[in-house]
Parts: sequence; C-alpha cells; structure tokens
Amino acid sequence: MGVGSLPAPASGGPRTAHRRKQVRLLVAALLIAGSLAFVIVQGLGSALVYFQTADEAVAHRAQLGNQNFNIEGAVVPGSIHRNGETVDFQIASGGVTVPVHSSGSPPQLFAAGVPVVLQGHFAAGDLFLSSQIMVKHSAQYVAAHPNRVKSPYATDPSPGAPASGVRGPAKPAP
Repeated sequence: MGVGSLPAPASGGPRTAHRRKQVRLLVAALLIAGSLAFVIVQGLGSALVYFQTADEAVAHRAQLGNQNFNIEGAVVPGSIHRNGETVDFQIASGGVTVPVHSSGSPPQLFAAGVPVVLQGHFAAGDLFLSSQIMVKHSAQYVAAHPNRVKSPYATDPSPGAPASGVRGPAKPAP
C-alpha cells in the first residue's frame, strides 16, 4: 500500500466531537439565559410604571397617543355628572386638570376630592376615556408614599390631617 492507499484520518476524532457538543450546550444555555432576561426585563418594565399623574400624562400627551395607560389624580369637587351607566368628571394633579368620561359604574368610595387611578386612554384633545376607576385607599397609600398624592382640595391644614383631602371623624375637644 502506498501513501495514496492509506485510509483518511477521522475528522477530528473523539476530542472534536466532545468540543462540538460543549459549544452546542453553551449556545443553548446562552439562548435560554437571554430569553429569560428578556422576559424579566419586559415584565419589570410594565410593572414599574403603575400610573402617571394627571400633570405627567398631559406633559407626555404626544408620546402616549391613544395607547392605554393608568392615570392618577384627585376628583375635582363639583365636576361629577352621572349619566346612567357613564360618569363624567375631572381629575387634577400638579395644577393640571383632565376631563374624564368613564363607562361603567364607579366604585362606592368614588367621590369628590378622593384620589383615583383610571385605566384608559386619551381621546380628542385632553379628554381621557376611562374603562375602569380604582379608588386609592388613601390612609394606607399615603402612609407608604407621603409625597406622591396630595389632593389640591385638602381642607384640614392641621398636622396629621389626611393628605387625600377627605376628612376623618371630628376630634373630640380637649
């Protein structure tokens, strides 16, 4: 047998096959880790922005377009007008007032001066079309976030008065 009649050596042998397997496992692990990181970032991104205050939403009106989001503000006294299954009212935050048209019945605690979070989107102009009204539980919320929500309609300037503008029971005279 001459040089031309020798069998060709195996392509890489057992070491090369083992190395290819390691590379495949590494690529698969990187794909799984990347996918998991993407899902986590997407989930946290939507969870971190729970709502925008009325003034923030109006300032970002152009970027928001007609996409659904949550908006927060205090219900403006004297602005509530019930029309059967709908209610029209205004919310205010940071000196900005937003007119709202809401379909469906508002919750029992819905009232003037109460902080609310609305789900919906902007329509023509600055009209906000709401599909859901959520009343904030001000005592719990304000304790956790004292500088976040303050009703522009607070009437009790005494220390310890609720920041929501809703007065509690009268304090007995000393």
